[in-house]
Amino acid sequence: MKLHPLIALAALASSLAPAYADEQVFDSSQWRSAKPRAEVIADLEVYRASGLADLDGRNSVEFWSERYAQAQQRYQALRQSPSFGSRVVEIARMRGEAPQNVAGDPRR
Repeated sequence: MKLHPLIALAALASSLAPAYADEQVFDSSQWRSAKPRAEVIADLEVYRASGLADLDGRNSVEFWSERYAQAQQRYQALRQSPSFGSRVVEIARMRGEAPQNVAGDPRR
């Protein structure tokens, strides 16, 4: 078996790989979140406070358990409360962002 053709083929393949690697770079500058960053942060706080984060962090989540249903209800109640909207505004101001009205905002 001749090694020259194999070496030439390997060299050719390795020289082509970098050319294709540049085409697969993901440009995230085109994407904008549907929610302001302050709302995402406040939502994470509510998710943790409701107990869902603890239940979802387990290896096997019991979606149909009473504990999970109660945590979901707490999450929904916290998310829809006026304090949630106030917290979003507070976080936005702390981050130097313009506050926006969201669900649960008492000024809506």
